[in-house]
Amino acid sequence: MLWIKWLSIIMMVVLLVGCDSEPNYIPASEREVSGGNKNEQNKDDTSPDDNEGNEENKEGSGNDNNGPAEGDQYRINGHGYVDMGLSVRWATANLDASNPAKDGKPQSPGSLFKWGAIAPVSSSGVATSFPDTGDMVDIAGSGNDAAAALWGAPWRIPTSDEINELLSACEITREYGGCRLTADNGASIFLPAAGYCDLLTGSSVYDLLDPGVTGRYWSSTATISMNITLSDMNETPAFDISVFPVPRYCGCSIRPVCPR
Repeated sequence: MLWIKWLSIIMMVVLLVGCDSEPNYIPASEREVSGGNKNEQNKDDTSPDDNEGNEENKEGSGNDNNGPAEGDQYRINGHGYVDMGLSVRWATANLDASNPAKDGKPQSPGSLFKWGAIAPVSSSGVATSFPDTGDMVDIAGSGNDAAAALWGAPWRIPTSDEINELLSACEITREYGGCRLTADNGASIFLPAAGYCDLLTGSSVYDLLDPGVTGRYWSSTATISMNITLSDMNETPAFDISVFPVPRYCGCSIRPVCPR
């Protein structure tokens, strides 16, 4: 029949046109993935556990926890650390490094704290006051531990043994504004000479002293603090690091640590 012949011709034309036509373009961001491996589809997604709680999030290009520099670091609670192969991991920055003291005097990197205080001090602080810690002689992990309070567990202030271990196990070199301590595995931290708050000699005035020249770092027991003193770069030695007790009312830096 004639109508059957024409119907066949029309169907052939439709098929040819359909083969020559391209589908409408859909941007890649709007395409839906169908079939295939679901895990492959989500392989670039970050698990919620990688960004919350105390999970350790890698940052930088290091391949393991023993990255050779501060750029190859990991994070806990958003704060970076390097694994120097010691009994604890050391933070890559001083406590409160993004917040200078409230009196506006720059104390970067990091603020200064009286022993047992969880708020930074300023040069307008009361000269000889410090928090009442009762009979407690070691504040590590307690409510008087500024590192634990501000950064959250497992961060805490280092003990005197951990400070002594750091100094004895690392090669110490002078850098502008502070000293770098490098462990046998190549990992290192930089300790700035951020100054300290203390009484001015012969007066009752409490002020910021020697920023850029001296740095004092608390341990969890006030019987030991770490002291950095920089001299002229042309002098030998160009720096000195020692440990000695500091009055609890002094404002000193804190370099937090976390357990391995």
